Amino acid sequence: MLERVCYALFPTLLLQNTPWFETWIQQERSENILLWRWMFLLVAIVYIGHYYLFDLPMALRPTDLWFWFRMSIASLAIAASLCYCIPTLCHSRYYRLPAVALLWTLCFTQARTIVWYDQSQYLYAFMFVVLSTMLLRSSMAMSLVFAVITLGTQWPAYLESELSKPTVYSGMVATLVFISITRAKYLGDIRFFLASQQNIDAQRRMIEMNIEFTDRIRAFLPREISNRLSKRLSDNRSTVLQAVDDVLRPAHRTVACLFSDIRGFTQSTKSSDVFLGEGVIPNVRRCNSVVEKYHGIPRKIGDLIFAYYDDDNPYVNLIHCLASGFEIAEANRSFNEAQRAETRIHRYVLISNGDAIVGNLGGYDSSIEITALGSPVNLLSRIDEVTKLPAFKAVVRETDLVICPRTAQLLSHLALGCDVMRLALSDVGGSIRDFEEMNALWLLPTNAQNRTIVHSAQEFLKTQHEQSAERLN
Repeated sequence: MLERVCYALFPTLLLQNTPWFETWIQQERSENILLWRWMFLLVAIVYIGHYYLFDLPMALRPTDLWFWFRMSIASLAIAASLCYCIPTLCHSRYYRLPAVALLWTLCFTQARTIVWYDQSQYLYAFMFVVLSTMLLRSSMAMSLVFAVITLGTQWPAYLESELSKPTVYSGMVATLVFISITRAKYLGDIRFFLASQQNIDAQRRMIEMNIEFTDRIRAFLPREISNRLSKRLSDNRSTVLQAVDDVLRPAHRTVACLFSDIRGFTQSTKSSDVFLGEGVIPNVRRCNSVVEKYHGIPRKIGDLIFAYYDDDNPYVNLIHCLASGFEIAEANRSFNEAQRAETRIHRYVLISNGDAIVGNLGGYDSSIEITALGSPVNLLSRIDEVTKLPAFKAVVRETDLVICPRTAQLLSHLALGCDVMRLALSDVGGSIRDFEEMNALWLLPTNAQNRTIVHSAQEFLKTQHEQSAERLN
């Protein structure tokens, strides 16, 4: 009970141990200053108007008294209003003093009007006290202190006007009770402010946790998937888990796939850790970086580089995949030139196109697996077997992209003018397991002409994408 009384009298105690005390003080200060700045101007207008619209027509005597009384109060009100245009006062801890002084003067002089004009209603003096505490917008305790002091200074005027003491006592008690009731709102205002700040703080913490959670998820996702997740979160205002489910939900797509396995990986790692630390790891990182640069979705399986490209447009997937393949082949060549013989990487880059199921084909626990399943994926693993044949190695360079017939067909539809060579499987003495009907592969050399063509197509696609984004915005 005592605690409730203390909070009712001093509501700011609720804010003392919170980080929002200063925020409340600043908010209350700005609201009070704005209110007083305009309210005191209105007081000045009312007092001036009262003199000309009431005092003069009623011929109140002495005229000079009423004139100087009304004009003096109006001047004080204007001065108080102007005080609240001074930055130094507005930022001072004693910014309430001009308002307190003016409101006390209004209450005191209103009580004196009972003496000067015998028909004046004494209730107005008590009403002025109530209205003054409401304008001061302070706690119940401070309002009651102001009211008691003001009523005490009004006491001689009540006696001089020959009001009975019981009447004055009842008026004072009623005034204090009414002030206690009206200023109870101050506690409600602080409770509402505190609840609002707690709600805002909870929302902020939730947003921060969401961001941290999203960042942690992104750390385990390919860059392209991460970008799609960010876009889904910003566009649909969905939760992180909903966005992840939408982005990773398995779907049928026409994809381009890239496959590249290191030759002799097992034997090389047996003989030296140098091959793994200085050769394989930097090379795999570089290849994955290239895949993500061209919007591919890589899946790292040891030394194997596998990636799929699943744009809605199959020709876009083809160009992105070819651009990745050229850069991987060129990066592998440059890498090998700077390496010792024992750390050089030997790999072919294989590319296929076709229909597949892509997305998270596992679950959302430890079995999560973002990959592609389907004929174009299986085909690349079978073509990789052919690349191990000595006859194949004799006629095909590691810088040549090995593409399947469907990829070659899509490339011919684009009519880009690429230099493509047909390789009959019978010429290398091999066949593609499970795809025996396929009798040839196609080679796309990593020469200046092919790289320039694919690069130009890539730049064109990039420009088209940027223009589409600008139109949407």
